[in-house]
Amino acid sequence: MLLFTLNIRNGFENKIYEILDDNRNIDIICLQETGYMSPDVIHDIKQKFNKNVDFSNGVSRSTGVITIISKDLKLFKSHRVPTPLKGRLIHNSYVYNDTVINLLNLYAPQCGLREEQRLFYDILRNYVSNLEQYSTKNKYILTGDFNFIEDKIDSNNMNCRLNRYILDKFKSIKDALRIKDVFREIHNDKANFTCYISGTRTRIDRFYADNEFINKIKEIKHIPYKKSDHKIVQINIQYKRQKWGRGFWKMHNSLLENENYTILISNIIKQWREDKLKYDPLKGWDILKKQIKETTINFSRVQTKISKSKLNKLYDSLIVEEAKPSQNCTIINIIKDEIIAIETKEKMGTLIRSRECFYKEDIENIEIFKIAEEKRGTKKEIKSLFDKNNKPTDEKNSIIQIILDFYSELYTSDGFNDQEVDKYLGKIELNKLNEEYWSVLNQFISKEECLNNIKDFENNKSPGIDGLGKEFYLKFWNIIGDEVVEIVNNIYLKGELTETMKIGIITLNYKNKGDKKDLKQWRPISLLCFDYKLITKTLAKRLSKVINKLVDIKQTGAGEEKNIFDNIISISDIFDYMNLNDIKGFLINFDQEKAFDKIKHEFLIKVLKKMNLPVQFIRWIKILYKDIKSKIQVNGQLTEEILITRSVRQGCPLSINLYALAIETLASSIRTNKK
Repeated sequence: MLLFTLNIRNGFENKIYEILDDNRNIDIICLQETGYMSPDVIHDIKQKFNKNVDFSNGVSRSTGVITIISKDLKLFKSHRVPTPLKGRLIHNSYVYNDTVINLLNLYAPQCGLREEQRLFYDILRNYVSNLEQYSTKNKYILTGDFNFIEDKIDSNNMNCRLNRYILDKFKSIKDALRIKDVFREIHNDKANFTCYISGTRTRIDRFYADNEFINKIKEIKHIPYKKSDHKIVQINIQYKRQKWGRGFWKMHNSLLENENYTILISNIIKQWREDKLKYDPLKGWDILKKQIKETTINFSRVQTKISKSKLNKLYDSLIVEEAKPSQNCTIINIIKDEIIAIETKEKMGTLIRSRECFYKEDIENIEIFKIAEEKRGTKKEIKSLFDKNNKPTDEKNSIIQIILDFYSELYTSDGFNDQEVDKYLGKIELNKLNEEYWSVLNQFISKEECLNNIKDFENNKSPGIDGLGKEFYLKFWNIIGDEVVEIVNNIYLKGELTETMKIGIITLNYKNKGDKKDLKQWRPISLLCFDYKLITKTLAKRLSKVINKLVDIKQTGAGEEKNIFDNIISISDIFDYMNLNDIKGFLINFDQEKAFDKIKHEFLIKVLKKMNLPVQFIRWIKILYKDIKSKIQVNGQLTEEILITRSVRQGCPLSINLYALAIETLASSIRTNKK
């Protein structure tokens, strides 16, 4: 959980959008000295950034506090604070990992306002003394601009005088909340400052938390912010999650901007092209991808070490420059810009990994989008499951076995009777594709078609087990494009996928309904290799051009120029018509359980034949579902492989079209049954 605090020194409406854009990975943002915050801007923050917001406008321009919270945190309570603290204190409670977190965001009066500052801490002391007592399930975090220091080490003026009255009051506040100075607990006697005013440097912006929180804090940073004389103070509270493995490797797309890396990979591809005749075509393709993976991993390790070393040196240089009696602002700003540039790249990696929806541009040009309601890591974490006897278990091996048993059964065909299926299909009316449209489906898969389809994929989508995504293929298309088309043709000729294309990684996402211990409340998504998805995307786009000739017009889930919302409009029109003509009737809604997962491959092939799809296209479908298997990712650990003998994969571009054709048999039976 990431939190930061910052005194923005007024100009809230001019700064807030930039702050939120640059810090979308932050769970809690506490800002002070905001000045007036208009209701329109607050509403904008809530809607465009999908945040919870609590704020308090003060009575003067130099007050105002706001807390902006990710919706991943469940709001428990917003506390009413004493009227004299208006514009200077916000107190909210949140539930996180079964713990109530009381967050107090404050902006204390400046030390020059001696009586006002004393009164503030007097009232604050009385307020906290009446709060619910600290416990392991009820904890406190206090943060903000305190406008005083507890120790002379927190000022560049060792002759400064400490305010004993404030210190005594504040000690009783800390004792009541069982909290300690986070920075000082981690860095015992290190001098570091957060506020720079007229040559005076102090650490007046702080975080306070209890021992348990402090032990979970991975790091605390003081980050330069160019539009204030205060620094951002950021902490990372790292909760121990159910993590049983490291998952599988995924390439970081920022490497594609590194010239040394692109030269290295280009040379590997060129060398492979010279040697490829030594290998079986299908095995050779997987050998190339393995070489790319191993080279990328080694290159990334070296680059990470270089980046961390450079960042540490920059922070050391910044501390040295800021400690000089006569500061060189030009040098300081250059160092700050370099720090921000490096940390911006790190943020992009975090953002990509932690969102269901990804940015389409770099961090400076991203469009405002709706952040997914839950972080990916939390959505995928399984702590406990019901076994077959409906008894919960949190034991690792038991959970993995429950999942393996469930999906092995789900994806295994429970028998197939050719005669019964033929009899069933013989009774129903299905549209047939005229042979004049076969050419749409039977065209040779060209290099140009592949490139156009690559561009159609969204950026930064999770790759399959080979770790390579759209961006990789797009970057190296000039030297790998011919090889991609060649492997696609070899797959068709041999009637079989490569081994990596056969394997899907199933990730389980909680549906946000029902009991999390019930495995039926988890949605399986297959992460498939991009080269596999390129084939299925090509076939899907072709099928979309003719599918409207095969399914009823009322089927709006698949096909060109169709929209699933059309049915909603149709239902509304039907209601209006019935009301106008006083017609009585019923609206019946059915939801098919595990719809994609229960499509039998043999049944699908028979439907395609009955609809008169060309033999070449049907051959492709048979190839795509021949000997396929999946591994399930459970809390970072990959299970053993399970064979897939039924289902169309959620995550495959072709699945929705194939499902629409299969379910058309049921739809046709319903339409023609007049009883």
